[in-house]
Amino acid sequence: METRQPIALLHDRKVETVSKWLLAHPEIKIITRDRSSSYVSAAAKGAHQAEQISDKWHLLDNLSAVIRSYLEGYKSDIRTVCENISANEHEKLKSTLLSQKIELPDTKYSALFKKVKELQKEGKLSQRTIAKELGINRDAVGRYFKLDAYPRNFSEPIDEKKYSSFIRKI
Repeated sequence: METRQPIALLHDRKVETVSKWLLAHPEIKIITRDRSSSYVSAAAKGAHQAEQISDKWHLLDNLSAVIRSYLEGYKSDIRTVCENISANEHEKLKSTLLSQKIELPDTKYSALFKKVKELQKEGKLSQRTIAKELGINRDAVGRYFKLDAYPRNFSEPIDEKKYSSFIRKI
């Protein structure tokens, strides 16, 4: 877990294979696993000293399955709400969201964006040179050159018309 890298890749998920490998590695203190009963058995057999935990990916996967299942019961309500949003309400919501200045802490990418914009403003370097200097893709530099502000994924509301066919399937 500390290295966030797998420590072994076994040729199958059988209890015998996994427990044999665990027995050969008594230093194992923590086992991250999915809900597979074969891993539960293998860990109990081969590494009774180890604590078994769910990893972040499986926790989030399980959580999203529960949320999907819960929302299934509200399909028609969700569809009705989406169909009843008027164009006027959509425009009001859009202008409200766009008028809000949401300041987020700098990320690696927003810092790179700022640096690209600074170098662009100086006007001394080509896009290719900027990309090399910053160690980023030249296409990303080109995209950043065209933008006035760092792109935020949530800056505009969802266009319900674009997704209405998907929503009807739900």
